[in-house]
Amino acid sequence: MIDLVRQFTVHLYLPRELRGLSRCDSQLMVKVEEEERLQRLSFCIAQLERLFEKEMLALHPRLADTVIDFIAAHYSLTKATLVEKWKSYAFPKDLVFRSLLVIKGAPGLPLELAKVLHIDLLHLTGEPGGFSSLCKMLFSVGETNENVPSWHKSEVIAKIVSSKGHTKKFYRQVLTDCFELYHWAVQMATDEALTYAATCVECLKRFFQLPAPYRELHIRIEEYFFHHFQDLATPKELVAGCVLQERNTLMNNLYECSMAFTGSTFTSLPSSLLVPYLQLFLRLYSMLPSTFDERKYLHSMIVFCLTNRSKAELKHIILSLLRNASNGDDGRYLLHPRIVVKYTENDTNYSLQIGPANSDDNPGADNLLPTLVDVLKSSDRNLLLYDAFLVLLNELMTGEWTDKSFEPKQLVDAVERDSLLCDRFHQKYFLIQSLMDLINHKHFHTQLYDNPAEVLSVLTASLTKIIDDSNNIEAPPSDVSNVEVLEVVLSIFQEFIQRNRNRHEVEGVLKLLHRYRSSTSCSEAMKIQINLLCDGTSTEHDGLSESACQNALNLCSDHQPYCKVYGTTLLLKLLKERDPETYVQRHKILILALVNLRDEESYAFLNSVRLLVALCDVLEAEVVDALVKEYLKR
Repeated sequence: MIDLVRQFTVHLYLPRELRGLSRCDSQLMVKVEEEERLQRLSFCIAQLERLFEKEMLALHPRLADTVIDFIAAHYSLTKATLVEKWKSYAFPKDLVFRSLLVIKGAPGLPLELAKVLHIDLLHLTGEPGGFSSLCKMLFSVGETNENVPSWHKSEVIAKIVSSKGHTKKFYRQVLTDCFELYHWAVQMATDEALTYAATCVECLKRFFQLPAPYRELHIRIEEYFFHHFQDLATPKELVAGCVLQERNTLMNNLYECSMAFTGSTFTSLPSSLLVPYLQLFLRLYSMLPSTFDERKYLHSMIVFCLTNRSKAELKHIILSLLRNASNGDDGRYLLHPRIVVKYTENDTNYSLQIGPANSDDNPGADNLLPTLVDVLKSSDRNLLLYDAFLVLLNELMTGEWTDKSFEPKQLVDAVERDSLLCDRFHQKYFLIQSLMDLINHKHFHTQLYDNPAEVLSVLTASLTKIIDDSNNIEAPPSDVSNVEVLEVVLSIFQEFIQRNRNRHEVEGVLKLLHRYRSSTSCSEAMKIQINLLCDGTSTEHDGLSESACQNALNLCSDHQPYCKVYGTTLLLKLLKERDPETYVQRHKILILALVNLRDEESYAFLNSVRLLVALCDVLEAEVVDALVKEYLKR
């Protein structure tokens, strides 16, 4: 009845540009003098005001069209801001938003009234719950218009709330509402909800583009996504057994965070935000079972972060992981060394707890570079794999491992000196292991063999320097580390060089090796290794003859336990027979044995122990050091 009265009273006396905003069954129009029209409209509004003072009527869903006409009539009469007036009624905030948006979109609306409506819309957006109402109204008003994509609406909302000139109170409230809407949308995970989540991310991204005076907003956004992880870096309680996070809490935090960082660069928050937490994420990734969803969320964020780094930044991150360094942003937050994963009886649930204090803990024992390599291998980012491979190769060829002058200085005693040398040895071990893992990764072969020029360039330049230094008569005696690097490189790149032996760059490498083989500084073992490379007859990509040693190494690298056992048995036989190629590949065999030592299958484990014992004949010091490090790591 009330709505019917509205159609024959208020709706009749609205100005022409504000008619048709609400549903109206009648098509009547009254022609009266302007002064008379305003008087009659004022009288009608006064009567409706008395009705809407009753909360039941203000909230009644069938009076929505009456509310729109009521609000439009007020603005047409006053042409002034009325946002405070609407607070005196119990109108739903969404309905007020919808009314203002509909009125503002009316064709032929006077500019003065449009400015007033714009001010009131901004004011309502800055009120608690205003941002979510704005989002819902903008998406619902144009939902029938398929020509306007959702991303365009998201951009419109983001431009409104993130433009300069709003008050601090406005920004703070919008940010609070944005966090609440994002949390709800991510948890709901429906198509409609995810549209709201994308809108929230777009708004947060634009807040980050604001200049330095808006730094407060940047800090709040980082705290929202990462304060749970900051607590894992600096726990407030260090009492053994203290539970820091349950699995559901950690999983929700990771999921919510990953949703803001797993799209394209244009639809996600800045990837630089992830850099300070990279080592913490890698540590969590290495601690959790591969079947858990948490690893999937961690994996997506790590890959997203690394993919969007420059080559210089990627190099800094990889070398920091190799050296267990925490310099710069990429090591700002590290998982506290006393945090452990405590599983329940059925191993489907866990919690992050404070473990017992142990003065013998070695924070450098768990190098995160192998974990990073595992993450890269399980991704589909071959260009990222290639860039990481080049960083590691350059480090092996030109890093501190080839520095003849390296000697620990200004140390307190011999124990500290030995400790530093031991750490340096194990960093070199992890470097070689990572290079081997990458070059043996089948999905990486396409990228590597189709674009070998850059790798060959690094190899040629580095080998030239090493060999020239070794053959320089006036230079001091050849440094042992240079010879070791040369042995390792030739061992790792044996198949790579054989597959590319027809390339001009490889011919240069082979000539260098021929020259080095003829020199007095070349050992017998190195001559055997060079002969294996230089005197090969097979040049076809898929027709490489596989030696007994190479066959055994391939079997040891297989995922099936019985293949590992058989491959280990073959290597033991070849070592016993003093096979020249097997002796040359001793560093690679050591790394494979240590990797298989972690196998849960008992036969693979026991055969790895036998292989390590056999390797003591040719690499006694390295085997002992590696086993000590593995023990401390456990």
